[in-house]
Amino acid sequence: FDAGGQPGDALVLDNGGGIFTTGTHTFVNANDGSVNVHDGTNNSTITYTGLAPVIDNSAGADYVFDFTGLAETIVLQDDTGTLQGYSEIDSTLGELVTFLDPNSITITSSGASGSDTININAFDNTASGGGSLNPSVTVNASDNGDTININAVTGSGTYTINGGTG
Repeated sequence: FDAGGQPGDALVLDNGGGIFTTGTHTFVNANDGSVNVHDGTNNSTITYTGLAPVIDNSAGADYVFDFTGLAETIVLQDDTGTLQGYSEIDSTLGELVTFLDPNSITITSSGASGSDTININAFDNTASGGGSLNPSVTVNASDNGDTININAVTGSGTYTINGGTG
């Protein structure tokens, strides 16, 4: 999907009633990447260029966010608007993704070089779209000396931090 790089060119994933069980977002740079959606049996991958932003309405899904850029700052937080049940993840080198009610969130820093800063802030856990009130959060750091800041814990889900060797 080539959005042409115009502001407001959005990719909206509408799961049609909860058919996506996993959404894996891979970021190449600030406007390019891919998302793989899985319905429990089938996989489909959408590769995009020139986007701003991605909205993922896969309520109750397990979300995976893979950041592959150089040194960057990644932030997980409640959406900056007033959408009930939505959270967002953004980075200095990846596309903004607003997503609905996760069962789980996995953040992977797999950049080839540079240390990342990953900030986990309070995010929405209202479960208005069918997700968990207490989603688990996993952070997989790279071997490049990443910094992980847990600024708030949302709900009582498990937080797992896997540090790299750097």
